[in-house]
Amino acid sequence: MVEMPSFQPQSDSIISVGRQAQLHTEMPSRPRQEVITYTVQSGDTLFGIAEKFGLKGFDAALKTHLQGRLGKGCAENHHRHAVAARDALRAEVDADMRAQHRDKDTFVFHVRFAREAIDAYGRFLGYVNRRDAGKDRPLTYNERLLQAGLALPYFIWPNVNPFRKQSSLLDAVPKPDRIVETAARERTLREARQWVKQVRTGKRGVFAADDPLRLAPFELRYLGKGAPPRRWVADLAHETGELKHPQRYFEIADAEDRLFVPEEYVALWEQAGWRRQVV
Repeated sequence: MVEMPSFQPQSDSIISVGRQAQLHTEMPSRPRQEVITYTVQSGDTLFGIAEKFGLKGFDAALKTHLQGRLGKGCAENHHRHAVAARDALRAEVDADMRAQHRDKDTFVFHVRFAREAIDAYGRFLGYVNRRDAGKDRPLTYNERLLQAGLALPYFIWPNVNPFRKQSSLLDAVPKPDRIVETAARERTLREARQWVKQVRTGKRGVFAADDPLRLAPFELRYLGKGAPPRRWVADLAHETGELKHPQRYFEIADAEDRLFVPEEYVALWEQAGWRRQVV
């Protein structure tokens, strides 16, 4: 294991941003720094307690979906999977250092950003790899963890190909009756989905039969904010022409088939012929 090396930008275009970055930062409406103690009463439910402390706006279907995943052991489950992913990432970086005969002071990351460079939590959104001048550069660390079953996909339009390489946002919206073909035609998206499907059907990693990841990271984030999800979802495996309501993402059962669409872009999708799910 090694300590993650510090990021060292160089002058020869290690980082590239193909389009204008869109910076969206959402601060929680009710920041909480103190610890609140609550004594469970007879008849209390998990979401009933949560609503007393600002967790509101969740519909019944989403509550039902989450109910079986929350509760005793959920935090420990998330921690186990997080540690496994962290350790695997460190091992990959360590192997790349050895392959390049570098150490943490001389090793350099190569980071490429999509259209949105920073997420709502102030974190960089990028494809990270080792800096490698050769044409045989390995898979990105993002892809390696997906392939190993140590991470879940979270495809956000227009940050993944084939959508992010289009000349305009309107051109990047897939046709409702061709989204399956569009998703299958692009190699990187196709391969990423295949890796996740193989891991899922093999019941390995985050899909392990005896200890699957109970909450996806994005679920943990919106629960932590105390607000329901806001991104609409397109199905990459079926041509329904429908954008799933943000609170019904789970109706697309397999994580690799979900393409999340930020709400500010939904009007563009409707212009292209998509319709919103009514709940």
